[in-house]
Amino acid sequence: MSFSHGLLVIRDRDSTSTHDRWDPSTSGIDVEPDSIYLAVLNAIDGAVKVNFIEGGEPDLELICVYQGSLEVSSGQMIAHDPDGDITAVFYVDPGVNQLRVEVDEDGEASTVNVRCSPAGRP
Repeated sequence: MSFSHGLLVIRDRDSTSTHDRWDPSTSGIDVEPDSIYLAVLNAIDGAVKVNFIEGGEPDLELICVYQGSLEVSSGQMIAHDPDGDITAVFYVDPGVNQLRVEVDEDGEASTVNVRCSPAGRP
């Protein structure tokens, strides 16, 4: 996938989070209760491989940039670029889900693993 602004958004379908306080020059990721902004490779520099994985063991060759919860009250986790040119919908258990986000390079990821499990399950 190519991300024209170098940004991958992972959010609840009904999220209204804006991430106004995020400064991508100081951090490659910003997390709000129902939304994650992740800096990835800009389209001009190449494609990004994004894998959504149900649970499982971490990939030790990648860097864990986030491990925590994401509120997905709608049961639909959306992944997209800021322009909406690339959009994927993942059906998850409604409520709090545990996520682990792994990247090959913090701030300019070309590989992203998003591991998702319902709260209480590994």
